[in-house]
Amino acid sequence: MVKAWIAAGALIFASATVNAQLLFEPVTVHPAAVNRDAPWLILIDDSWADGCGGTVQTRVSPQLIEIEGTLSSPMLGQVCTAALVPFKQLINPADLVPQGFVFADNVTINYLVDNGNGAQLRYSRQMQFSSQPNQTVRAQPGGWTTGLLQSSGLFIDQQGGILSAALFDYGTDNLASWHYAAGPVNGSVFVADLSTFGLINCVTAPCDRAAPVADGKIYMLLRGANEAIVSYRQIPFPGSVVNDSDDAVVYHRLDFRRSAQLPLDPIDGDLPLPDLVGQWVGGMVNADLGVDDFRSMRIEYAGFDDSRGVRSYRYNVFPAAIGEPSFQIDCADNRPLDGPVGCSLQGYRYGSGQGVACDAFFEFAAVAEESVRAAAQCGDTTLAFELYRRD
Repeated sequence: MVKAWIAAGALIFASATVNAQLLFEPVTVHPAAVNRDAPWLILIDDSWADGCGGTVQTRVSPQLIEIEGTLSSPMLGQVCTAALVPFKQLINPADLVPQGFVFADNVTINYLVDNGNGAQLRYSRQMQFSSQPNQTVRAQPGGWTTGLLQSSGLFIDQQGGILSAALFDYGTDNLASWHYAAGPVNGSVFVADLSTFGLINCVTAPCDRAAPVADGKIYMLLRGANEAIVSYRQIPFPGSVVNDSDDAVVYHRLDFRRSAQLPLDPIDGDLPLPDLVGQWVGGMVNADLGVDDFRSMRIEYAGFDDSRGVRSYRYNVFPAAIGEPSFQIDCADNRPLDGPVGCSLQGYRYGSGQGVACDAFFEFAAVAEESVRAAAQCGDTTLAFELYRRD
């Protein structure tokens, strides 16, 4: 449960040593440029020490946002597992302060964890407000689902910088309900009021058959074209699941055309392998956005490799003509090796003759239904690698 206190003073921590010991950042701020007049969110992506889980509380002052995770004590007769339990929470500081509250230009965000021995600083970072605009992340329109809400779906549409989301749920009470939200996207962040709709008992005609009632809020962090972290606030959680926490859930867009060659199950919980199998056209794009070396290509799934200590999934990329693969795309969850989750080019060469070796990386969530785009480096030249599906 998220609670807010307006703290009178700021706590100062020497946290450089703490941060250096972490293999990843459990606290991130979104979007890339935080604007005072637009929504922004803090993502906590961490794990509880055991299966009893815990609660997160947030204290806010103009100079400091202090987030504290407290491990829950077992209830009578409850046995907590020894395994770590991952959790995600989206925190909207603007909803935790009174109207007229003003943050300082520089804000410290401290994340503390209490596993029963008192709160200990786990991570600290600085945040600055910016006047720079954010590039809007484009979500793929359609039906989105999460395994944590098996009897509901989130339907998303986006036109330019405006996004709409409809939550349809079939609850344990055998009744259907739905909620709707619409509004602007700030970079990767969507925050909007949720309205619920229901039939009206008409006393005097004429009257509308249904009317919206403001019922809460939705926080959404778009991780790419087909992945979103979503949290609901101030509404009864969808009836398809019993959930008394504020944990966020990971949604992915339904994929109706997934290749039969690919593994059926996600490679690691909420990380489905992107489907790159098929006919594409693409290549490197130069700095002035002109098409430079686009080519037709056929991508086939080539299986997995465990030799590096993490399982990587490989795609062979063939030219349009029959022949050997011209390069490979390697996809893996490299977090156990303190690396990113995503796909990289292997053996791609740009230019005439033998060409120049190129490096490019894109996250799983960046793979849209019909296209892929990633920053690339070919020798000393900064380019972009693009793919567009043809089948």
